[in-house]
Amino acid sequence: MNMTMPDPLPRPLISGWRAFLTEKQWDAVDAGNETLLWLLIENLGGFIWRMNHDLADGRIEDPTDTISGDITTARMVIEHLVLRTSLHGVEFDYSLDNDLQLPRPQSESYWKWYNRQADMYWGGFGNSTARRSSNS
Repeated sequence: MNMTMPDPLPRPLISGWRAFLTEKQWDAVDAGNETLLWLLIENLGGFIWRMNHDLADGRIEDPTDTISGDITTARMVIEHLVLRTSLHGVEFDYSLDNDLQLPRPQSESYWKWYNRQADMYWGGFGNSTARRSSNS
């Protein structure tokens, strides 16, 4: 489907997203701060992975589904952040066949952007091979 991204890009309309990003961070990402965009996606993804891992292994319990709610919120925020990669050349598939009805990035295009950002970030610490990536 040949469509363009909405302008302005939507921000998540969910109650808990402010716990993850401030308006100032959204403004910086929307203004084109590509490094911040990558860091936010990377850190929220790490949060989701760790919480799922610790829940599955029984290291933490979630009897009130608070952590599960935070994981769901973080996933929604990431989806909206990933939309912003379109500002940096990532190509999207506009089939909208997902839960949030948001365009999905084309895998090859997204991982090329992601790995370039990771290389620049970790390269700034003098070791571009230190980054983890199973998608290079």
